[in-house]
Amino acid sequence: MTVITSGTLSSTSTLINSIPGTYTDLILEIRNYTTTVSGWAADIRLNDDATANRHYTTSGIPITSGTAFNDTKILMTVDNGNVSSSSNSLIRVTIPAYANTSTWKLVECLAVTQVAATPANFYYQDGGGIYNQTTAISSLRILPNSGATIGGTYTLYGVK
Repeated sequence: MTVITSGTLSSTSTLINSIPGTYTDLILEIRNYTTTVSGWAADIRLNDDATANRHYTTSGIPITSGTAFNDTKILMTVDNGNVSSSSNSLIRVTIPAYANTSTWKLVECLAVTQVAATPANFYYQDGGGIYNQTTAISSLRILPNSGATIGGTYTLYGVK
């Protein structure tokens, strides 16, 4: 794995752009994600595409019937867990074959976050989503469901 970029999350969203198409897969790690509103999750938007009905979130449950795309982003976490700088969260997003231009994009998300009301407890998310465009992924936007991001860091890796 090679670090492509890293930084600090802030404001209403963080855009990671100019992602080179020279790797096979992308891995995004987010640590200590927090927002101004307790209990709100983190989302990711591929190619900063806010067009309606291009993203779909899954939660590890098989989808065996025709399902429509229904969102402008993919859910990465069930809950941010905490509104403190010590949220102890870790989010890992994998986007395989992100640079290909012949298939829709698959997004795999794993996340663990601390429960704000009971810091010894946690939430766990094993899910992901689908982006129904064949364009290579060149940017990722990290954004909260509500409020503004007040903390956290990210590192984007390329995998050959």
